[in-house]
Amino acid sequence: MENQDRLTPIFHKYLNNQCSPAEVAELFVFFRAGEDPELLRSLILEQLNKPTGHISVEEPADEMVFERVFNSISTHIELQAPDIQVIGKRLYYWIGIAASFLIVSSISLYLYYSAHQPLNNLGRNKVHQADIVPGSNRAMLTLSNGLVIALNEARNGELAKQRNGIINKTKDGEVVYRSNSNQAKAVNAEFNTITTPRGGQYTIVLPDGSKVWLNATSSLKFPVAFTGAVRNVELRGEAYFEVTKDKNKPFKLTVNGATVEVLGTHFNVMAYSEETKTRTTLLEGSVKISKGDKSGLLKPGQQADIDGQNNISINEADTEQAMAWKNGYFKFNRDNIQTIMRQLSRWYDIDVAYEGKIPDDEFVGKIRRSVNLSEVLKVLEMSNVHFKIVDKKIIVTD
Repeated sequence: MENQDRLTPIFHKYLNNQCSPAEVAELFVFFRAGEDPELLRSLILEQLNKPTGHISVEEPADEMVFERVFNSISTHIELQAPDIQVIGKRLYYWIGIAASFLIVSSISLYLYYSAHQPLNNLGRNKVHQADIVPGSNRAMLTLSNGLVIALNEARNGELAKQRNGIINKTKDGEVVYRSNSNQAKAVNAEFNTITTPRGGQYTIVLPDGSKVWLNATSSLKFPVAFTGAVRNVELRGEAYFEVTKDKNKPFKLTVNGATVEVLGTHFNVMAYSEETKTRTTLLEGSVKISKGDKSGLLKPGQQADIDGQNNISINEADTEQAMAWKNGYFKFNRDNIQTIMRQLSRWYDIDVAYEGKIPDDEFVGKIRRSVNLSEVLKVLEMSNVHFKIVDKKIIVTD
């Protein structure tokens, strides 16, 4: 009873992302010790059997899912020794497994995957006969004169010369611009565009030293040299920016008719046309968001959403989720299957179709973007969602 009184509120805090590192460590140590396995079971069951229409685990199919995940949780906790020196990563991860079932709407599945744990022991999921590999570093660079360079096929070294600078590709696969300061003041700015396809991503260093990571199906238009009083660039899709500080020359990003203005900062912008909002997440520094006659200021750890009516709302951000793609993960936070499939479509270069009723499951968790598509689908299928792969098309069924 003492353990239950102490750990139950901590467990609930964990589900709401309110645990301190010490509380996370306490949960891990207790569950790994195995002193009260029924407490872990009861805490998970409590979430599964909450009212408001949640599926009860008394139903055979849900009992099978519960047992499969619970047994996997218990095995991993028993076998994995904690590494206290990396509590922020590894210890927190294993506590995440202990808290693996968070029910939101119908049945919410905490997805977990690491480079050290293959997915083939997660359960009796059907094997997909076809498979699709993840995206990679692919992009096209379109110069102001119309010349198009396939960056993933180009050799390292100098790619092109322009009046305002030189374009190089590094051994790390990045595009780096070096402006010619002598000529930059003498000619009009020339604009180039870097574009990533579905299944592509790329990194570019702009003439001022600012670094930009482009996600799939995105493009960035920028000058070969920043010759004016403002550093202007235009984005479509999603990108993470680390902007070089220059108090005399603000950096202005135009995206979906909105403007993001900074002096020097780190931020992510998600502005896909198929999504319902444009989202800017601030990691460091400060930014001003404006569209029409509305504007807002962001502090680190905040995000601004602009909806279809140009309303700007500012809230605390899940910065890990915002940065997941750049760090090599998918991170879901109460996302429905349609939101998830749009992400998979962009990264795995696939089309998506739905048969029957669209499942209303919501998902919480994290999976590496480096795995084949079938591995992601196997984990998603631990809920009520099922898939068929037909060539480059995924059919979602309930």
